[in-house]
Amino acid sequence: MVAKSEIIIPLEILQLVDEYRQLTRDAAISQRKIAELEHLAQQIPESASKRALAPLTEENTPIAELDAVLHKLPIALTRIQQLEGQRQQQRSMVQQTQFHASSTMSRPEPMPVLSSIPRLADRVHVMLWFSAGIVILVFIFCLFVLLHR
Repeated sequence: MVAKSEIIIPLEILQLVDEYRQLTRDAAISQRKIAELEHLAQQIPESASKRALAPLTEENTPIAELDAVLHKLPIALTRIQQLEGQRQQQRSMVQQTQFHASSTMSRPEPMPVLSSIPRLADRVHVMLWFSAGIVILVFIFCLFVLLHR
């Protein structure tokens, strides 16, 4: 059985009690969010950058910042895991390509450009003489045409 008392509590004290209750609720929410952040922090590698970041919210209060971080952090961690998976796939493809290239080549062949330079110079020389001969023939033909008019 609950007894009724006739104690009158001043309004200022009731406001302080309400404020205290709100603060304890906020503290409990913050503690839960800190625990969640600590759990998520274990998933972040040590090599990650640890620089100070700009505020995520206009309010810039701890609770608002925690809310914003807790919302964005799982998304960022998922993206990091996807990128890490893509990087691993690319590494394995490069390794497979290198292995395939090394297994198909029993001995490295000399580079074709370097081995063909003397032959290329000979061909250019022949082509220059051929072009000069054609120019001379065209010149003689033009003179012949002009003289027989």
